[in-house]
Amino acid sequence: MGGIISVILILIMVTAQSSFFPVISLDGAVPDLALIFLVLLSLKKPKFSTYLLAAWAGLLQDVIFYPVLGVSIGAKLFVCFVLINFVKPQFKDSIYHVIALSILAFFVHEITIYTFFSMLNISQNNLFWYLSNMAPYLIYNLIMVILLYKPLNKFIENNNFWG
Repeated sequence: MGGIISVILILIMVTAQSSFFPVISLDGAVPDLALIFLVLLSLKKPKFSTYLLAAWAGLLQDVIFYPVLGVSIGAKLFVCFVLINFVKPQFKDSIYHVIALSILAFFVHEITIYTFFSMLNISQNNLFWYLSNMAPYLIYNLIMVILLYKPLNKFIENNNFWG
């Protein structure tokens, strides 16, 4: 049942990201709630459910935010792959580890999207500009990680997912 609820939860998160959070943006930055959820999910649940939900979140964000289908899907799947295969075996369940891993995840996610845009000649800016404007995005996402850690962690631990 947790998988179906997660699909709906991600839909709500992406909807909030596109409608509510732009109103309270931090220097134009909007938090990626779905990515926050996927970071926690990657560290605690099986690969199949995490990859499936990452593709779902990426598809929704591609349709809403990006001019090319697959950019957000690829970035979210890549972040989940890195966390599941390289970080999860050494993960210690604490808010401090989640914060550190969230910084890594947000950075990898944004660099992956920039790389896709550069390869497709969509990006008008160079990497230095992109990195220098990433600070508000990282800060806002970290604030949201701190606020959402306990409720999302409780939800993930108390639900049975696919796989």
